[in-house]
Amino acid sequence: MRGAVRMVKVSMYSNTDPAYIAQEESWLGASLDAVGIHGGYGNWTDWLTSPQSAMLRLAGTGKDILWALPLIPVGATLADAASGAYDDKYLAQAKQMVAGSQKDGDIYIRLGWEFNGTGWFPWSAVGQPQNYIAAFQRVVDIFRSVSSKFRFEWTPNIGSVGMNPEDAYPGDDYVDVIGMDFYWNAQRSWSITDPMLSISTSKPSPKRTVPRTDVSSDTSASRRPIM
Repeated sequence: MRGAVRMVKVSMYSNTDPAYIAQEESWLGASLDAVGIHGGYGNWTDWLTSPQSAMLRLAGTGKDILWALPLIPVGATLADAASGAYDDKYLAQAKQMVAGSQKDGDIYIRLGWEFNGTGWFPWSAVGQPQNYIAAFQRVVDIFRSVSSKFRFEWTPNIGSVGMNPEDAYPGDDYVDVIGMDFYWNAQRSWSITDPMLSISTSKPSPKRTVPRTDVSSDTSASRRPIM
């Protein structure tokens, strides 16, 4: 409708190629307000440098970045993160993300996502929910010490795939948004059958905003969520 005001931000997970973003917008038939970018977790160098590289490549696009930031990379442990062993790395990341931010608004970070899957990521909370909670809280505290612009999203995968995700909830003081990841593909065993199920089973705190749910109607091998 001409003159209508868009009430919901439209975003998609993307790579850092502006041409690819243009391709996504062409497929969508609308401009994107933001792009979702995953930070790397191959090692600490990858963890530290991949967001900086993304910010440089996306500079000038005018798009907000919704970050998916790994809690730790391969080779690191949640116990060490919880103890403060990686504080210098978290501080360095927070400073460079503020310095590279294109806009003056909030910086949203989906931190340590899909933690409730067994062995899915290095930051899996299965068998160690208290380490996950302490590590999550430590990152939030360090980032907030750098800037009040940071907003943090806690994002389990739908269902109790390896544990009850509520056992690894960091607390209202550390979570600004509750999200949920789910994937729809009728040919995949891990697919949900009813996308609305994710909304009805999410459990936001009264203090939180409405959950931002990531959904993928995956017809390829990428499993890229569409937000």
